[in-house]
Amino acid sequence: MFGDISYPLRPVVIDQETCFFLPADYVANNQDPVASLHEFMTLDIFSHNNGQYLPQSESFLEIVAFAKTYLQQDEDKLKKLFFHNVCHTFHPVKGVLSVALKLAIIDGISPTDQCYERIGLAAALHDIGNIIQRQEHEQISIDVSYKKLVELGYSQSVIDSVACSIYSTAIDYKDNIAKRQVGSREAKILSDADLSNPGFYDVNNFATESIKIWLELDLFAMSEFETTGVEFTRQFFTSLGGYYTRAAAFLFSDKRRTNLRLLGPEIKTLMKKADYSQEKLVELVLSTDQRIASLTTG
Repeated sequence: MFGDISYPLRPVVIDQETCFFLPADYVANNQDPVASLHEFMTLDIFSHNNGQYLPQSESFLEIVAFAKTYLQQDEDKLKKLFFHNVCHTFHPVKGVLSVALKLAIIDGISPTDQCYERIGLAAALHDIGNIIQRQEHEQISIDVSYKKLVELGYSQSVIDSVACSIYSTAIDYKDNIAKRQVGSREAKILSDADLSNPGFYDVNNFATESIKIWLELDLFAMSEFETTGVEFTRQFFTSLGGYYTRAAAFLFSDKRRTNLRLLGPEIKTLMKKADYSQEKLVELVLSTDQRIASLTTG
């Protein structure tokens, strides 16, 4: 079921102060190092070499299957999860699980390290509570995950680490400023993966993702999408600040700045294309959604 479980990492030197890592068998000898990193980020984590870079345990695959099933248990609620659905976590290239595992490798964590599986577990489980309720869904995700992880025989230290990482994805609004409480290295990687879309996507896909969030949160009337919605997104990411890991900062920061700057004009283009109809806008963002909800995991 799994690919080769030997994963020597090779340094990818950017300059005298910046060095990242990639699997030794992935890097071509004379390939530009920056191009190598960006190409690796486009890798399909599920299909590449039969899931070579997935954590190599049957229990992990059980968690993936469990999380996907749990997120789809209520069809009525699922219809309202425009953004925090199974695709947000399990898109094979740009989903949180895929991005988190690739960031971990680039940051120097081998897929054979124990923390690599912990990162994967937290990424797979971090948003399952959304199917119950949006508010404080992180705690629900932790509570539900605890039972399943115990059932599969994971140690208390692993369960605690997963819970800590999931909790780090919670957004705390104080004085109208978005903040996250992020401590461990694993939590930093998960948090960066969870918020990677403005720096990973092109502006069209980022605008589409932003509209999905606004629809899901139900914060704005259709007439406010072009103004209040755009400003909300810009303020949100400005409040959160930069990425926690050097890998995410290097890979995503420039694109995020560009996409946030171009978000307003792109939203206007999408709104015009939808004839300023919310029903048509919903159809548009769903029809252009390239994510894959049902994935082969082994």
